[in-house]
Amino acid sequence: MLTEIKARHWLFDIDGTIAFNNQPVSTALTDALVELSDDSDVIFATARPFRDVLQVLPTELRNNTISCTNGALLFKQHKVYAEQHFTKNTSIRLIHLLEDLDAPYILDCAQGFYLSRTSHPFFEYTQGSYKAPKISQQAALAQGINKIQVFDTQLIELLNRDAEQLGITVYPYADVDFFDISPTGCCKSNLFQQLDIDPLNSIAFGNDSNDLHLIKQAHVGVCIGSHPQLNQAADLTLNQTCPEQALINIIRERAFENL
Repeated sequence: MLTEIKARHWLFDIDGTIAFNNQPVSTALTDALVELSDDSDVIFATARPFRDVLQVLPTELRNNTISCTNGALLFKQHKVYAEQHFTKNTSIRLIHLLEDLDAPYILDCAQGFYLSRTSHPFFEYTQGSYKAPKISQQAALAQGINKIQVFDTQLIELLNRDAEQLGITVYPYADVDFFDISPTGCCKSNLFQQLDIDPLNSIAFGNDSNDLHLIKQAHVGVCIGSHPQLNQAADLTLNQTCPEQALINIIRERAFENL
């Protein structure tokens, strides 16, 4: 039995939801999303900065609204529509802490990025990103830092302990060697308010802990994979051997089976 999806707003996480193993969205899924965009509001919400979104999101989908860096930057038609960043004092405190601990990190800004003196293999991927200049630490502080990506997961507990005092939110991820630090209150679900979206007219798809608020707030939440928190909060879980094909079927049919 199929349950029809009547949502106007379709919200998609990117990594692990529509793009896999750091590869671009497949042609088949791209075609389905382009077709969906013809009569629905298709929005992407990701932890990636905009420059890295361009690594995996095909040209046909780049004019869609994109919420980046865990909700700190919202892009419409390639332009910043809404922005949230750390206070300068918080940024300086975090930078000093990370440098004292010799942790590799990336400072993400709307118009560039800074790489720490302590290197990490991921930096090679970042420096290959599209249309984003590498900037100095001082330039990043002057511009405003939207997210800090840290490549030492042993620091998660320390930063979580001081999160309220620092005014930050810590986002750990499954099966990777990094985590993100965002300004307090910064999350993907902010886009509901930023874009005046009625949650009752929305469906959201995600696969990791930073998608939890998005999944909870949407009228229908879909977990891609087996993340325990997300699975518990979602209305439906796509945990098949090939979740991409199941997702394509949902998009094309505008319906769930046995919801």
